[in-house]
Amino acid sequence: MSVSARKCYILYFVLLISILIFTKGAVAKDIETEPTLTIGLGYSDNINLDHDNVKSSAYTLIAPAVRFIKEGSRVKTQLDYKMNGYTYASDSDLNNTQHNLNALLKSELLAQSIFLDINANISQELLNNSQNSSPDGASGSNNLTQTYTYGVSPYWKKQWKNYATSEFKYEYNELIYSSEDEANNNNGGDNSRANQITLMIESGKNFNRYFWDFDYTFNTTDYEINNDTRSESYKLQLGYHYSKKLDFTFTTGYEDYSDSREESGGGWRTGILWNPTSRTNFEFELGHRFFGNTYVFDFKHQNRRLTWHFRYDDTITNTRNQIINNNQQENPDGITPPLSDFTVQYYLSRRFAGDISYRHKKSAFILGVFNEKRYFQDSNTLDEENTGFDFTWNLAVGRRMNMSSQIVWRRLKDTTGTSSQEQKSFRWSFNRYLSATLTGVISLSYSTNNADLITNDYTENALSVGLTKRF
Repeated sequence: MSVSARKCYILYFVLLISILIFTKGAVAKDIETEPTLTIGLGYSDNINLDHDNVKSSAYTLIAPAVRFIKEGSRVKTQLDYKMNGYTYASDSDLNNTQHNLNALLKSELLAQSIFLDINANISQELLNNSQNSSPDGASGSNNLTQTYTYGVSPYWKKQWKNYATSEFKYEYNELIYSSEDEANNNNGGDNSRANQITLMIESGKNFNRYFWDFDYTFNTTDYEINNDTRSESYKLQLGYHYSKKLDFTFTTGYEDYSDSREESGGGWRTGILWNPTSRTNFEFELGHRFFGNTYVFDFKHQNRRLTWHFRYDDTITNTRNQIINNNQQENPDGITPPLSDFTVQYYLSRRFAGDISYRHKKSAFILGVFNEKRYFQDSNTLDEENTGFDFTWNLAVGRRMNMSSQIVWRRLKDTTGTSSQEQKSFRWSFNRYLSATLTGVISLSYSTNNADLITNDYTENALSVGLTKRF
């Protein structure tokens, strides 16, 4: 085990101890725990999702999991952990254990003043986004690497009477790959640690007609192999309350991103925020940043049966930030596009994502769409475009039975059109509640990948059955 991995496990242990300390003395009704155990059998006719070496295999699954939630007046704790242990009949070298963790502790150390957030996450990421893996990680597990992230964030808040509110935060976080050699050979991803300082000051209640806020962020990231990166940005937003339903804003600022190259410059945006009803929100901004014209669009609407949410934004980011941010999202909206291959360099992400859900009687229909274009600073890296949609239909067949079917389509291509792949899959599952604490499930799936590079082509048919026991 590497030094970085040991540090990560120590942090998880510290987080667990912190949870126990903060929850000591809490009564049972303040704490929610839900341990579960899933056992299952499965079969795939292409367990490695390979084009040339097609190998079928049966497998067994043992998956213990636990959820722990505690909310008090000055502390919020949540821990979700699941372990998937796979054993394959065709090849014992495929046997693997996949861990998934999302742990969070939010505490108020000094009333309305000093706060501390701690988070720890374990996730599975694709080593090569030109190839896929099954949603549960049973097939194509050789294309997955386990990532560990954790962060510690003390911060100070201050209310300056009714004139302003300020927040000063420091964050330290690490990203560690379990398959270091594989990740490091895949376009530059490697273990890293970051220090970040943020300062925010915004107007208080004394500013009725007008409002303002100032934000400053400084980040340095140290990589074990690749060049270190640095980013710095500040922005000032001025706003005018035209009415209870309509606001106008103007934002200006400066940003600087440095890896092997440096990109920087000032910018501005002007926009409106319109809330015609309590169920409808609309935001639109347009302006110019150092890379060109920029836009922000966000629309939300909800009624008894139908919910809409669409968003478009331009962001400067990199693979590391995407993994960190995805792990920290408690309730992400829409579909999360697949990550780019591991790279430390910054790139411009122009992303549109949306979802529509409709409920009628015993059915629920959910449609999610996304389109993301990535423009890399390094001229040696081809820009790429990700497009896709998910459509899911959930049906309550009876009091104890549910059916779910899902269609997924993805297309990844570089902007020159010289390389592309198209992934399609269909999944059907049937749940039967055998008792108040025991659930049975059977799933059928079909997936295919069509790529310009013939070795990335594959087709898979899979079947799985399982039992889940809640304790």
